[in-house]
Amino acid sequence: MADLHTVSPEAHDVEAALSPDFRPWGWYAVLGEPDHEPIAAVKLLRVEPGGMLSLQTHQLRRERWMPVTPGLGAIIGEQTFELQIGCVYDIGVGVPHRLFDMAGSGGSVVETMYGTYDEDDIIRLKDEYHR
Repeated sequence: MADLHTVSPEAHDVEAALSPDFRPWGWYAVLGEPDHEPIAAVKLLRVEPGGMLSLQTHQLRRERWMPVTPGLGAIIGEQTFELQIGCVYDIGVGVPHRLFDMAGSGGSVVETMYGTYDEDDIIRLKDEYHR
């Protein structure tokens, strides 16, 4: 049985194939934007070692995170915790949230958005990269 925490050389080709949008904290790639409700878009987010997304809210969408690698922490509302593979984390409209590297190795989540997908719907409450 393969070790799920070992990255194969082929996995690095996935990043190139996804046409990622690079950010100071890592990158994301839109996996799909269905033409029907309730799902607005699905993304793969990669937080690089030492990376941290802005503490943010959205007014047009809610999100669901599904971690696919260990090592990420999250703030959702008033709670700060380590994300667990196999768990699902829901973020409601207007709820402050953030992903961050917790283990020094980075990590990835699949993010499903419900409502309206618009990158301009990010309200940054705190941003270490001064955006």
